Amino acid sequence: MLHSIRILALSLIIGLLLGACSSDSGSVDHSNHNTGAVQAQDGNSIQTQTVDGLTIALDAPATPRLLQTAVLSVTLSDSEQKPVEGADVYFDLTMPEMPMGSNKPVASEEEPGVYSAQALFNMTGKWHVTVHIDHNGTTTEALFELQVVEAK
Repeated sequence: MLHSIRILALSLIIGLLLGACSSDSGSVDHSNHNTGAVQAQDGNSIQTQTVDGLTIALDAPATPRLLQTAVLSVTLSDSEQKPVEGADVYFDLTMPEMPMGSNKPVASEEEPGVYSAQALFNMTGKWHVTVHIDHNGTTTEALFELQVVEAK
């Protein structure tokens, strides 16, 4: 009886792991004026969106590594291209194929309009990075995608 329970439990775990590794056939809505990714010289990728007149530029590793600290930085500018200072910013990191616990690093303002936080990704695959911005009583969100790979 105990042997049967162990086999059943092992089969269940393997099934969950295989399901987590499968590809997602769904689509992600990028209707917030996503301008695509630009490769930076430091190996980072800069993705930019404009939401309600707020330009949000995410600067992150082009290919974040599994279980290695990654610095996420976001630059905020208003419709006149002036830095947005004094905002409360955090990143909500989720994996669409594998719901997990909360992973919401809070960013600090490093210089006018530039907010940074450290992140750690605990699985390989596609991750959603939702940038949450609270400024002057208004909340704005922008969704970006990152592909996390095995550490070298």
